[in-house]
Amino acid sequence: MKNNYNSEFWKKFCDSIIESDGYKCSICGKESSKTILQAHHTKYIKGKNLKILILKKI
Repeated sequence: MKNNYNSEFWKKFCDSIIESDGYKCSICGKESSKTILQAHHTKYIKGKNLKILILKKI
């Protein structure tokens, strides 16, 4: 299975999630200047590819 996490689509999607959270961690509130922010799935669906997960999330 191809790793879609390195795709330009995924990078733009993650950037949009981080921007929508005000460049802060949605759990602890740390700002991006103080930590490395990453986007993660809120729900994993076994056997589904990345594009389907993203389309369902949006």
